[in-house]
Amino acid sequence: MAEQRRRQRPFHRGGHSGRLGRLGVALFAVTLLAAGCESGAATGTGSPGVPRDGTTGTSGGGTSAVIAGTWFARLIYPVPVGDFLQNDVTWAFRTDRSCRQTIESLLYSEGTVELTVRECTYALNQGVVLVHYQGAAEPVTYTFSIPLNDSNTLVLSGIAYERVP
Repeated sequence: MAEQRRRQRPFHRGGHSGRLGRLGVALFAVTLLAAGCESGAATGTGSPGVPRDGTTGTSGGGTSAVIAGTWFARLIYPVPVGDFLQNDVTWAFRTDRSCRQTIESLLYSEGTVELTVRECTYALNQGVVLVHYQGAAEPVTYTFSIPLNDSNTLVLSGIAYERVP
């Protein structure tokens, strides 16, 4: 048995395998973090010299043209009773700073659709969209970004919406 142990490589004997494995995982995590920092997404304020929100500087609210259009996302959530809830969310942002959020909710077990339509106005400010829903006392803040290589995707508070043609 001792002879067999001597012929094995060190990592088979358990000497360094734990440390090397942890080091590999740590390096992998650092690589992923570094890649995430260069993901190519720009916030609403744009990058130096090339603003993404239509302004000529890095301050101010920007123009509504950067997010103007209709955007769609389908979200599916499990619910506690072993069912699923599907929300089809459509945002319509207009250049006059008015907007509409439409949510079609489907609970799979019931098969019925509930429609919610909320009219609103919005303002852009430093990578956030301030949405003021009609009848609401306070606006709701959503972070937003548009990936540099994909102007047909709008990310609102971490949810990716696709442009509707």
